[in-house]
Amino acid sequence: MLTRRAFVAGAALASLRAGDEPRYRVGITTNTRGGWEKDVFLSFREAHEVGYRYVESFIDYFGAYLDKPAELLQKTDAIGVKFDTVSNGGHMEMHFEDSSKHEKILEEHMRLARFIKRLGCDHLKINTGPRRPTGTTAQDLKNMAAVLDMLGHRMADETGLKFGVHAHMWTQLENRHEIDAIMAFRLDKVLAKDYRGQTVIICGDSDRITPERFAPEMAESFAGSKVATIHGAGHMVFLERPKEFDALVRDHLSKKP
Repeated sequence: MLTRRAFVAGAALASLRAGDEPRYRVGITTNTRGGWEKDVFLSFREAHEVGYRYVESFIDYFGAYLDKPAELLQKTDAIGVKFDTVSNGGHMEMHFEDSSKHEKILEEHMRLARFIKRLGCDHLKINTGPRRPTGTTAQDLKNMAAVLDMLGHRMADETGLKFGVHAHMWTQLENRHEIDAIMAFRLDKVLAKDYRGQTVIICGDSDRITPERFAPEMAESFAGSKVATIHGAGHMVFLERPKEFDALVRDHLSKKP
């Protein structure tokens, strides 16, 4: 019989490396084998014993720490592990395909993003809800893509966290067709299809949240649009270079449609 300790020890060998700072950060998702799901800190201790220094877990284990992240970090520091991320699940709203649930989804997942930011995480990996017996429809995928797009942008703007969606068996997002449909969706294209006015895409050449290289692709969504780059500006271009930004806006508004 494969014990938890033997399993994690064998997997941990791939993470051990001598010498310089490792190129990859290797962690383990705990709480997935018998016993660990009842004691999250036991899973962290046993993972640490065999060499892991980064762990991933799920938000339902940490409800008591949502307003006390420093206390949680004291516990993990004492064990000797750091959080790679903390995923959604459990009590959270995860029916991404239901547009009537989108506001609640955004509110709850932004709360999660703020929490894991305080834990030192640099990304959020989320799971989608259970798959219906009838499968995921084309409209479901559009609804899912729309709220995921909004969540990703909002998260990047407010927290700077990277964002990823975990495709998994038995969930709303489980196969290549569904993944491709989500990846092909762009909310700006949906919003732009009925817009006929002139558009200027203003970007900063030092923007790390929405890099300048994406501007031409965005401009393709709006007929007759143009791209204007402000040098030395990041994502908050209107605050970092207000004079240049105002000049571009005034010039754009002064032109006749």
